[in-house]
Amino acid sequence: MALVFLGLICILFNFGFSYYSSAEGAMITLDLLPDFAGYLILCLAYEKIDKKSRWMRESQSIAVGMLVVSVLTFISQIRIVFDAFVDGIDSKVFALFAGLLTLGLNYVDLLIYAVTMVFMAFFSLAMMSEADKIRHRGWSVTYTVFFVLYLIFAAAFVVFQFVQLPFSAYFIAIPLNVAFALVFYVSTKKLDVFDGR
Repeated sequence: MALVFLGLICILFNFGFSYYSSAEGAMITLDLLPDFAGYLILCLAYEKIDKKSRWMRESQSIAVGMLVVSVLTFISQIRIVFDAFVDGIDSKVFALFAGLLTLGLNYVDLLIYAVTMVFMAFFSLAMMSEADKIRHRGWSVTYTVFFVLYLIFAAAFVVFQFVQLPFSAYFIAIPLNVAFALVFYVSTKKLDVFDGR
């Protein structure tokens, strides 16, 4: 459960730093707890679950897809660090690939986060189904509320991709993510789906 909680923390919160790269002429952000680490932890935890509900299998499929996307995102972030240490044709090919990747990922950044919200919606459904197995109505209702909220946030992030906001759109998801992390931590003591992981 502790590893799954750490995986969710990696996915839900961005712990990183930004700096201005004069070589790139732009702000560079490096994530200290990259999303791919969180998705990798969750994918490994999913494999250890004996009987998976339909929603657990669905959220596992989304986690695998997001693992691939988040690895590509991380590659685009470390491209600048990689360029500083390696010179030659291989680094130029990598720089070209990572540069094109960065261009594409920067444009769809909020859409990727919207898919993260969809993943969290399905993860909420999976946890709801686990609560239903032990007939714990309180946790079932709580995770149903999270399901609905995450779907609303997913739709909002799709809209935010095309609308300029005077603030970072990620800030509106922080209270929801904090609440989910706390509920998950408390509820998994009762629900034994990720017990011992």
